Amino acid sequence: MKRYLIALAVLPSLAIRPAAAERGEVARETLASVGDAVIAIEIVSEMKMNYGGREQTHEQKLEALGIVIGAKGEVVTALSSVDPTKLYENMSRPGQELDFSANIKSMKYIMADNTEIAARIVLRDSDLDMAFLVPETVTETPFTFIDLENDAEPQLLSGAFTVARMGRIARRTPTLMSGEVQGIVSKPRPFYIPSAELVSAGTGVPVFSDEGALFGVVLLHSQPSYSADDYSEERVIPVVIPAADIRAAAAQIPADGED
Repeated sequence: MKRYLIALAVLPSLAIRPAAAERGEVARETLASVGDAVIAIEIVSEMKMNYGGREQTHEQKLEALGIVIGAKGEVVTALSSVDPTKLYENMSRPGQELDFSANIKSMKYIMADNTEIAARIVLRDSDLDMAFLVPETVTETPFTFIDLENDAEPQLLSGAFTVARMGRIARRTPTLMSGEVQGIVSKPRPFYIPSAELVSAGTGVPVFSDEGALFGVVLLHSQPSYSADDYSEERVIPVVIPAADIRAAAAQIPADGED
C-alpha cells in the first residue's frame, strides 16, 4: 500500500509542467502579443583604455537587446551591453592597472518595423547590471510594452522561454527558446540561474514562465576580485533578475525623462 501512496504523490508533480505542445502555443501567443517590445539598441561609443601607461582610444558601434516596459518607450537593458565600464573593472586582475571608460556618443532604438528612434540613458544600476533608457523625443503613438506587473516566481526546474531577436545578418528575426530555471539564489539579492538555452540570445531579453508570466530579464552578475588569492575565472555569470526588482528600479525613472 505504501508503494501506491508514494506513486500517487509523485504523479501530481509530474503533471505541473504543461505539455510541449501547450508550452509552444503559449510562447507563440506571447511572441505575437509582446514580441514588438523586444528591440535592438544601437550604441556608438568612444572607448578609452589605459593599460600600463599605454592609452588607446577608438570608436565602436555596439548592438544590444532590450525590452520596452512602458507606453512612453521606457526600456530596460543590460548596462554591461551599453556601457561595459563596470564589467571591465570587475573582470580586471588585482594589480593589472587597467583603466577603461566608455563615452556614449549616440544611441537609438531599432524597432521591430526597423523604425529608428534616438534614445538616451536616464538611470543606471551597476549592482544589478540595469540601464533604463527613454526616447529623446515624445511620440504620440504608445509603444507596445511588456507588463512588469504580470510576473511570477519560479521553482527549481520551472519551465521557461525567452523572446529575443537575431542580429542584422538575420534581419533581426524574432526568436523563441525554451529552457528551465536551474538555480535560485536568495541572498543578498535574489536572482535565478537560467539554463544555457535561455541565455543563448545574450542579455537584455525577457524570460517567461511556461504559462506566459514574466520571470525577469537576463542580465550579468559580476563581482570584483579583491586579491590575487581569491581571483577566479568565473567572475561573471548570466542570471535572470526578477521582474519585481526591475519594477522597483524602474519606479525611479525621472518623470520628466531627465537623467
